Amino acid sequence: MKSKTAVDVMLLGHFSKDRLVIDDEVEIYPGGSIYYGSIPLRHLGLSVAVVTRLHPDDFSFLDELRAEGVQVFGRPAPATSSVANIYRSADMERRICKLQSFAGPFQKADLPDLTAQVYLVVPIIAGEVRITVIFTTSSCTSMSRISPNETTSSPISKSITSRSAARILSASLCMLSPQI
Repeated sequence: MKSKTAVDVMLLGHFSKDRLVIDDEVEIYPGGSIYYGSIPLRHLGLSVAVVTRLHPDDFSFLDELRAEGVQVFGRPAPATSSVANIYRSADMERRICKLQSFAGPFQKADLPDLTAQVYLVVPIIAGEVRITVIFTTSSCTSMSRISPNETTSSPISKSITSRSAARILSASLCMLSPQI
């Protein structure tokens, strides 16, 4: 029997092709928690994987993550999730956010044969990740929640040198696997 690959952290959520609109000028930027979360985690020295859904025409947006050493599991979807952030003032203090497109909910088949010490479920849109998908996977069947104040003696928490960084990770964290 082939053993599963293991990483320190797996992020599950949509990549977002963000539209930044300032005074009717439009620019496209990569976005979503998998984008903004995976790179800093790699810079902390952790092994990281992301599982995301997006239109195949947009797979090249994930190359930056690969270049940073992130394992990428991009799953094809009918569309790439996209949010327009519309700023109508020069100070950029207020914005209007509009959903432009939705890559659809994750299915059990979207999840790779991969284990992680920490699973971060980081949706950007309601309905993206159903809890039943998470708890029906073989690698996530016995996950437990931890609070932001709880500490662990896992290799992942030992590799984070700043206690505040560990709190941020724990606060944004959804669940830990039973190996911890």
